[in-house]
Amino acid sequence: QALPLLAERFNPSLARTLARTAELLREEDHWMQLEAHKALDDCRSASPHPGRDDGPMLLSVEALRKLHRALARRVVRSAVSAVRGDLRGLTTSHFDSILWLTQPGKSGRRLELPRLWVERSFGNLLLRPLEAAANAPESRAGDGYNEYEYVLPVPGRVEVPEAGGVIQAVDSVTDSLPAAAGQSVVVGVELGSEDTGLKVRSPHRGDRFHPLGAPGKKLVSRYLMERRVEWTRRSRIPLVVRGPDVLWVVGHGVSESCRIEPGKRRSLQLTWVKQ
Repeated sequence: QALPLLAERFNPSLARTLARTAELLREEDHWMQLEAHKALDDCRSASPHPGRDDGPMLLSVEALRKLHRALARRVVRSAVSAVRGDLRGLTTSHFDSILWLTQPGKSGRRLELPRLWVERSFGNLLLRPLEAAANAPESRAGDGYNEYEYVLPVPGRVEVPEAGGVIQAVDSVTDSLPAAAGQSVVVGVELGSEDTGLKVRSPHRGDRFHPLGAPGKKLVSRYLMERRVEWTRRSRIPLVVRGPDVLWVVGHGVSESCRIEPGKRRSLQLTWVKQ
């Protein structure tokens, strides 16, 4: 009823005009989709599952921000479609929310969308199916899942399969101030203690740490963020503790509480060896 009326009053060739417009839009949509796939390849970082198109995907925030917003939105749509397998239940506002994560200051933010989990970690966006995110070990650590705690004998070693490595502890004879960061550090503990009370455990929510030389304590999660450790890796970094005190954030830094004091404290060399 509407088209004959519009053709009679406005354009006798309306049907042909609409058909031609639809054909042009199809061709331009096809071209834009090809461009989006090329841009997606440019934006992909090292994927957690190289060669797969249906698993988690990493996108470079910097590369996305260089694109025209219309193209960036199509890149996000293509990425989401590859990760989820379809776009059902998603709207333009969802894709705009994902692009919002590329703005400055959004590192550490996460979105839970229909059947999709999106995380911003420094220079990357991580997209993965919601069920995969819920089952990921790093998303459960600190909530009662995948937690571990081992006694660290001195001298001795302890395997930490959850973190993929071994920690070794031996008495040190250093007389100089050692490096405060790295894979091998020296810490000071009370003299004359046969049982050092050292343990290796997973991070707990709310753990605080006083980095050597720093003015005060800070959350371990905050410390690792400042060292630009991606959110997905922070919960997998083991801690060497003595009671409630975090002595060493393995591979990163030692605590002010274990500063070396020659002649006053027992020095222990702790080494992390990845397997």
